[in-house]
Amino acid sequence: MRRCFFKFIVWGCLILIFGCSKSEKKNIQAAAVKKIEDPYQVIIGTFLGDETRNFYGDSCSDSLNVIWKFKLGKGETIVNAASGVEVWSGAGWTGQPLITKELGEYFIYQGSFDHTLKKIKLSDASLIWQYEFDDILKGTGTIWRNNNDSEVNPFYIFQGSRKGVHCSLKDSAATSFRALHCADGREVWRMPMQRTKCYSNDVDASPLFVNDTGYIGLENGYWVSFDPLKNEKSNRGYCSPLVYNKTLLYSKEDAHKHGGNLVTEASPAKLDDHLYVASGCGHVFGYNLKKKIIDWDFYIGSDMDGTPVVTDDNCLLIAVEKQYIKGHGGVFKLNPKLPPQQCVQWFYPTEDKKYSSWIGGVVGSCSVNDRYRNNKDPYLAAFTGIDGYLNVVRYKELSDSLVLGPDGQTKYPCPKVHFREKVCTSISTPVFAKNKLVMAGYGFINIYKILSDASFQKVASRKGYFESTPVCFNGSIYIACRDGNLYRFGMLENSSIKTTRKEQIVNAIPQDVKKPKKEKDTSTVAVKYPKMNIDLKIYKKLELFYNIKLAQKREVELKKEGKECILYVKRRHKIELYIKRK
Repeated sequence: MRRCFFKFIVWGCLILIFGCSKSEKKNIQAAAVKKIEDPYQVIIGTFLGDETRNFYGDSCSDSLNVIWKFKLGKGETIVNAASGVEVWSGAGWTGQPLITKELGEYFIYQGSFDHTLKKIKLSDASLIWQYEFDDILKGTGTIWRNNNDSEVNPFYIFQGSRKGVHCSLKDSAATSFRALHCADGREVWRMPMQRTKCYSNDVDASPLFVNDTGYIGLENGYWVSFDPLKNEKSNRGYCSPLVYNKTLLYSKEDAHKHGGNLVTEASPAKLDDHLYVASGCGHVFGYNLKKKIIDWDFYIGSDMDGTPVVTDDNCLLIAVEKQYIKGHGGVFKLNPKLPPQQCVQWFYPTEDKKYSSWIGGVVGSCSVNDRYRNNKDPYLAAFTGIDGYLNVVRYKELSDSLVLGPDGQTKYPCPKVHFREKVCTSISTPVFAKNKLVMAGYGFINIYKILSDASFQKVASRKGYFESTPVCFNGSIYIACRDGNLYRFGMLENSSIKTTRKEQIVNAIPQDVKKPKKEKDTSTVAVKYPKMNIDLKIYKKLELFYNIKLAQKREVELKKEGKECILYVKRRHKIELYIKRK
């Protein structure tokens, strides 16, 4: 009976194949080709997923067990001349991991504060390669596929960094935006930064590629379009990319209001035939891809770091920091199809609160549940603020109240609040993943389960100091921490990775979180050096540390080299290292 059945199947297949018309045969062959899986796939290819900035991975579990952690290390950087050299650990804002599948294996691309971009094997957290920049890497890169590449691996990554520890703003040697080949990390080109009225030559944004042309906003204030591969040799020994066009985003009036804070840190988002970007000069700009000009400009007046997010109803969610404005920071929903003076759909204000150098508003970006909701679920947007709250609003529904805008005068509609909880100050972007929401900040990382009635329930919480944005993939959460590590959180029993011990999980109980003490070394008692008057004619300031052990280690190294140095401990664990002048 089995043999007869088998013969029947075989003859049926032969009749199907040879009895088909030519067009039907082509369709069958095309279907067979489609079934062949592409050996190179981008899972998360840029900050917040893709060109619309509203995809954050597929799923995560209810657990925050450590499946593995990878040491990212630490590196020196200079935030400003007054503070001098500082040492930062791990990775920070925006710092979202990128994920690819290459020849059946999954990989993570992670920028870190040790000045390197790393390619890490996802399954066992082994390092494949790392490429060293001239300064720490804060932003997230973008992976672009060259379909005309004759090489096996078609992926390239475009990554920004700070300007360079040993580069000044006047130094044309600052090359803080670079292209690398994903196969082995070899350099393709470096983009030199031009000095402007901005106080920064860093690159934090993630570029977008449209028809093989790259677009990015730089912190020197330029909006740049460039070729991803075409380059020419510079007189400094490296290759520079072909730049098609560059436009200064700020005006003289903006420079008068903001001084040197005219930087563009946000990444562009694509909606139809426009790219939209928020700038620190106080504007949200729309770049027309057909006309190759900026033809839409909505003025807010505050510094803006968050990336525009495209919603299901073709609007933009814009995060607003509290700076240079009379009113509160918060989040705008804008309809860019309307003229700027008519585009505001609503504004949600956040409370003012001083934390570090911030005084309120939203520094991270928003996220939406558009790709994860069921038919009857409300359309939700989530964001965290400097005020310490996690906010989830129904972005298509309005409340009955009006609120004052950032200018402190204009009144706007306000969206309905769906869920709000006091968590901790955060500049990270919360992300949706199916029926979960993951948020992180200066104190915790939390997982919330979205129940069948759309209510939120906290199911896991873990202490930590996070600035970067997480990504969810195959049941795990990947996020870099300021403790120096990249973490994979999830269910231990679902992982083939061996761990030394089960990590302790903090109970998921809503609570107020005290402001963490930044970069404080709690592993040892600090050695108290006597305060002293330092003769700056004899000694010069060399480095600044926030960790006493690192400062002592550096002091020992210098003394072994025969150099005379002094450690000077200031308040709040600031340790200055002075070295004797020659």
